Amino acid sequence: MLFDHFKKRSHASVGKHGEDLATVYLKKKHYKILTRNYRNKYGTQVGEIDIIAKKKDLLIFVEVKTRTVSSSTIEQTLPEEQITAVKLQRLQKAATVYLHENNVINLPHRFDAISIKIFNNNEQPPIIDHIKSIFL
Repeated sequence: MLFDHFKKRSHASVGKHGEDLATVYLKKKHYKILTRNYRNKYGTQVGEIDIIAKKKDLLIFVEVKTRTVSSSTIEQTLPEEQITAVKLQRLQKAATVYLHENNVINLPHRFDAISIKIFNNNEQPPIIDHIKSIFL
């Protein structure tokens, strides 16, 4: 099965695969992917944005959180809980830098999260939850 290798993969590898799944998900929902793993080009690094996408005239900054789960832990596992206040501040700073670097400061934008649960027993496909507008 496609996910057989996850038991042996590192945390970073699971995260990268989650970002790949999120990218495919967004494309299926007609989002245009502008960049992945954005870091500002100049000055002190302010943070990273997993995915920057666009839908119509709206720019979307996406934070992806992925966790491996079992059928017995799925109800207690909420990957999006790992998005801390500090992470949100860094995401907002990185987005501000992106808007300035790309001269799109006036473009409407929002911040989303995509939560992905990958089953380590390989019996079910991943569960993807798209949480829109995480800054309300």
